[in-house]
Amino acid sequence: MKTDREVKILLTKAAKDPYYVFTNSDCLSVDFCTRFFEQCNEVIFDDPAEALERTFIARRLATESRDPHLLAKATAMVATGYRIEALYTKAEQFMLEAESLARGCSCCLAGVYRRKGVLHFYQREFRKGYDVLSRSIELYRRLDDLEGVGRVLIHRGPGVCMLGRIDEALREEREGLELLTGESPSRYYIAGITNMAAILAHSEDEDPARYHQALADLGSVTNALKGEKRRHEHVRVLLRWIKGLLFAKKGDRRNAFRLLASARNGLERLNMQSEVLAICADIAKLYKTGTVRANDDQVVELATHCLERLHPGDQERAILEELRLCPELPAIESLRAAVSCRVPALL
Repeated sequence: MKTDREVKILLTKAAKDPYYVFTNSDCLSVDFCTRFFEQCNEVIFDDPAEALERTFIARRLATESRDPHLLAKATAMVATGYRIEALYTKAEQFMLEAESLARGCSCCLAGVYRRKGVLHFYQREFRKGYDVLSRSIELYRRLDDLEGVGRVLIHRGPGVCMLGRIDEALREEREGLELLTGESPSRYYIAGITNMAAILAHSEDEDPARYHQALADLGSVTNALKGEKRRHEHVRVLLRWIKGLLFAKKGDRRNAFRLLASARNGLERLNMQSEVLAICADIAKLYKTGTVRANDDQVVELATHCLERLHPGDQERAILEELRLCPELPAIESLRAAVSCRVPALL
């Protein structure tokens, strides 16, 4: 059995070249495969364009390992890869195969149902998705895996929102985040806090109590991640961003500007260029709304900063050039809409 250090060395090599796993028989161990699947899931979250290929690699590795549990889990991963490509018929086929390969194993089925429920949501089958995710939660509870329950609650929240139950959806995200630990993957924290913001953005009525509760919930997440040093750095930056937007919705401009400026600095440090463009659009919109001042100079400065410090695409560059000449809301909103970003436009 390989030591933790030896497995980490293998994972480092696999991160550079995922096909490396087929050149070293040490990569066939259950421990390595399980951690390699987790590495693949991180790549899928960060770069969906890589999803299908990574899931094929995971499934081939599981097949060569001859472990039935790994094969069931990897087959469900392939279904997720097809779901990301919007190839839902193929996704359903692999999900059914994964369910069959699980052979009644509660641990495998809990994960399969988690992925299957999300697939239903993408097919706009919200009631089916809710029911399947509820089965996943039940299995995780039987396994006494509360962190697993938290992951599924985070996935279930958006579906509950689409069923029209806004407060319940927010509660699902809050309870899901509370069940995560410092060892949980960052992607679940990011999903939870961005889902919360998306649910608030989806709500037609702007209930101040919801913003107040969301700020309290995000504050709890911030406190839970204290002492994690550099772990979850992306999460902490996104937390400041979303909290800044919520303060803006409450009319607290001072705290909104403070948090948004801090988050922008963090995004630049992490080289998240699309997100920097998006948050600059948020800051620019805050300058232009909720005040009698025009604040044109501040908006021009933001646009100039993005043009000089970033590498925007042709569409974003054209909008930024327009903003420098005409720093008004339509151009700001066009910039925000043009940028691919997980954080929704709450303003």
